[in-house]
Amino acid sequence: MPFVYALWVGRRESLSQEDVMSLINAKKYGIQNIDVISDEASERYGVDFEFCKAYLTQNLHYDLGEAEINGMKEFFTYAFYYGIIEFIPEIKFYEFENEVLKK
Repeated sequence: MPFVYALWVGRRESLSQEDVMSLINAKKYGIQNIDVISDEASERYGVDFEFCKAYLTQNLHYDLGEAEINGMKEFFTYAFYYGIIEFIPEIKFYEFENEVLKK
């Protein structure tokens, strides 16, 4: 199962549709500018541009699908089983997200 290392999380009452759209647009911008980001990372970390681009395009995935959600659920189940967390959190998504994405 894939492991989710990072995701955007927020309290439903704290984020507006505009906030969510800003995050979605930031993701789109980043994906569209992989070459620029790879070039900046190459210079900053002193590694080859192609290495950076391959890492960002072949090793990272920018969408959360069914397999990733199932991986998170499995992770939470094990964390609960081993006493790392006190309860298995429910994974919820913003109700308006699908409506916003259709625009």
